Amino acid sequence: MTDIQTERRVQLRDLCLSRGLDGALVFASRRSQVTYFTSYRPGFLSNWSALWVGKAQESLATNFPFDCERASQASGMHAAAASRPIDVIPDGIRRVGLVTRDLVVDECPPSLIEDLSARGIAWVDIADSVIDWRSVPTPGEVESARAAARLCDRAFRELQAQATECSDDYQVVGFIEGYVRSRGAAQALCLLGLGDGSVVTEPLGRPRRRGDIVSLELTLLLDSMWTQANWTFAPDGMTADNRLAAEACWATRARLMSALRPGATAGRVFQEGVAAMEEFGLDPWIEYDFGHGVGPHTPELPRLTRDSEDLITEGNVVAVHTAVRSPSGPTWFVGGPVAVTSAGCEELVPDAVWVASTEGKA
Repeated sequence: MTDIQTERRVQLRDLCLSRGLDGALVFASRRSQVTYFTSYRPGFLSNWSALWVGKAQESLATNFPFDCERASQASGMHAAAASRPIDVIPDGIRRVGLVTRDLVVDECPPSLIEDLSARGIAWVDIADSVIDWRSVPTPGEVESARAAARLCDRAFRELQAQATECSDDYQVVGFIEGYVRSRGAAQALCLLGLGDGSVVTEPLGRPRRRGDIVSLELTLLLDSMWTQANWTFAPDGMTADNRLAAEACWATRARLMSALRPGATAGRVFQEGVAAMEEFGLDPWIEYDFGHGVGPHTPELPRLTRDSEDLITEGNVVAVHTAVRSPSGPTWFVGGPVAVTSAGCEELVPDAVWVASTEGKA
């Protein structure tokens, strides 16, 4: 636990006071709602944690009694075991704010709403305010994201050096995830595609054939920050189609970064990416969106999607990626995190494999 978590709880309490609430109940199982305010990450498939932030009292609980000591050490708070999330709410409370979701996942158990109703406690969802806060990491968290991105870069380089030893997609994923976990990543998920036209997805036992390109998406947690990076390489040399796809992806990512400035809408940034792909005649084969924020979890705001009205904000850390997926030829995928500054944006790792198109990297 650091001073920033204490400051965030004060900010949460002030939000509740401004909205006439007695306090906030924060709940999480696999995501990071509670971690954002305490540094405690529940872990385990069936564990959960609940945090109460009230006018005069704060309480932290976890479902697993044996994990209370770890929760206390991480948070600097006394942590108790509880059988239900509502157990952290003191008696006499009548109106609470709920933070049980992030940008994409709502972990609120139906039993919690039933328990609130049984105790006569009214509730309102205040998660949108917290989601906005999460989109601007602290300087220390940005450095954690930078370190995580460097780890992604090292893993990609090591895989390229040993790619011929991986005969199927299980071995590729096993190498990448083992590499980053053994070097400090608390969690890691690698998705991949093998060969032209392949979609980046979970491994299924697909063989890696001679001539296949290898496309990767690596998402990992290091210290307090998640990050995501994407890369494609051709162990046996580039085809003309893939050279075109790679050139288009590099150029499109550069165009996106030029547009990624404070005050712009994410939808406008997306359109710049489409315009860049149109210049190469590959816009029908754009795959995925063009990126999203990273932070306490992933994805965070902003989302670089076609109709997004999310505003780009100074301090955002955004995984900016571009992909082409043509079933009959051009296929490529590159991307990595950038920090949005008052002057635009800058690469977190300027010499990473996903940053520049060079013969050695491709």
